[in-house]
Amino acid sequence: AEKVYRNAIRENKSFSLMMEYAQLLVNSGKHQDAVKVYESVKESFKKKLDEDSKINALLLNNFAWSLLQGTGPEKKTGLKAAKSAYDLYPNNINILDTYATALIQNNKFKQCINLLGNNALIQKEPQLLFHLAKAYENTKDLNNAVRNYRLIVESNTTDNKIKLGVSKAKLKKHIEKLTVK
Repeated sequence: AEKVYRNAIRENKSFSLMMEYAQLLVNSGKHQDAVKVYESVKESFKKKLDEDSKINALLLNNFAWSLLQGTGPEKKTGLKAAKSAYDLYPNNINILDTYATALIQNNKFKQCINLLGNNALIQKEPQLLFHLAKAYENTKDLNNAVRNYRLIVESNTTDNKIKLGVSKAKLKKHIEKLTVK
């Protein structure tokens, strides 16, 4: 499928085709390759992105997410891209999730608490509650960490795992450890 996209893009460098290709790369775990495609989209379609802030925000979000999958200094660039996406489209759950992830990965725990602490959007989003709980835990505010972890465990999601791949059972054990401290 990648080869088909590369050949199609060589013939017709369209915005939608390049975005689909980048998403295919992300889904295949080829985040560094996706970063290159997103950078090319940003350069090639600057006018379109400047005219449509939602599309620009979604592109920046995906670019940030791909950068955050790395292990080096690209995490700082990922944080900047995630912040830019959030500034353009603050009520999008996926963008909020990426921005919170970027803050945590860059050890900006208090900023994450400020972002999520009073945000009504997070109440039905276990992954955002998880980010908030993790930020509280890293700032040694264990009462608020436990409270948010418990909200996840008690949530009515049919899935026993939150999107971060942590089971509710494992989360319960973690809560027990925190309450013993």
